[in-house]
Amino acid sequence: MVSRSRLWPGVRITHNARIRTPLRVASVPGAHPYMESLFRALPEVIRLADPIPDPSFPTRWWPPAMIDAEWVHRHRDDFDVMHVHFGLESLPAGRLLGALDALDAVGRPLVFTVHDLENPNLDVQTAHLRDLDEIIPRADAILTLTGTAAAEITQRWGRTALVAPHPAITSVGASTPRGRLSAERIVGMHLRDVRPNIDAIGAARSLLGALDLLAANGTPVRGRITVHDRVRDARARDAVLALVTDRADVDVEVVSRPSDQALEAELAGLDVEILPYRHGTHSGWVELCYDLAVPVVGTSAGHMSDQHPDDFESYSLGDSASLASAIDRSLASGTRPGTAERGRAIVAHAAHRRRQRQHVADVHLGVYLSAIAARQSVGDTGFAALDGDQQTA
Repeated sequence: MVSRSRLWPGVRITHNARIRTPLRVASVPGAHPYMESLFRALPEVIRLADPIPDPSFPTRWWPPAMIDAEWVHRHRDDFDVMHVHFGLESLPAGRLLGALDALDAVGRPLVFTVHDLENPNLDVQTAHLRDLDEIIPRADAILTLTGTAAAEITQRWGRTALVAPHPAITSVGASTPRGRLSAERIVGMHLRDVRPNIDAIGAARSLLGALDLLAANGTPVRGRITVHDRVRDARARDAVLALVTDRADVDVEVVSRPSDQALEAELAGLDVEILPYRHGTHSGWVELCYDLAVPVVGTSAGHMSDQHPDDFESYSLGDSASLASAIDRSLASGTRPGTAERGRAIVAHAAHRRRQRQHVADVHLGVYLSAIAARQSVGDTGFAALDGDQQTA
């Protein structure tokens, strides 16, 4: 039995709604840091495992097999609600519409979390925008991570999105890395696999200019650029390596993709993390840095600055002066690795995260129950879109 006090306040559930527990959610995907964190706080919910599209690559979940008309019809009795997060860009043409029609036909509700109004894995956004135009109007409920993103969704599609912030990525405890205090202040920039939304060359040039300006103003800072050994844009990676060849104040690390633990340990040693994004909407990187109490300097792309505004400073790509000013502000307001102040900030953030995670879990449970009840109230082949007053954590 689920307490009615946990339901989404913007939608009423009928007293005779036939809702079974535990609820079964076809989460797309199922295995992802966001979903792992969310479902740990939802004991009332069973999350279906990701179907494996390629047995030779068992960790790959895309293209998502659940977003498929045949899968929906075949598994109609195995799930109560579908919740889509990522993966639309990997679907063949027409498959999304077919899955939406199938969900209507079998009377299963669809919840869609708008993580990406702009897709970070794509240069050209035409196909992604078409997907959003298909799924947002037909979803039974819409969620997103920030109030500014919700406002954009309302402006563009006339839908009210419920705001549920990104839950914690890391589990804060005694083993949480605090970093080590060094004589030099270190600012990091992770280019990762140089995916399409990462402006590796522009961000690196901005960083080098900012380091020069900071040094001239009496604030010497060491830069650290990290890039994967396997990248999507080798030309950009090689250009960055050439740019920093003669820089004594910049360390470059070419690494294989690190484990979560190794990444957390590396980030924990930074005074500031710089995001090199040319476009995007939200960032899991911002969330991870918040968990580790590492201040973030990022571009004005999307709605990342609205995720943790007190720990985020903005700069303009290609503008070294704006980056230098943003770094300077972050250094002044942030904490240093390995210090008691950094440790206290991590503990404070963890306390906030515990409260937030339960609230976010409650929001999701309420949305699931409301969507299921609304579908039942209009019959197996009906359609009901749930729009309530915008609520925030």
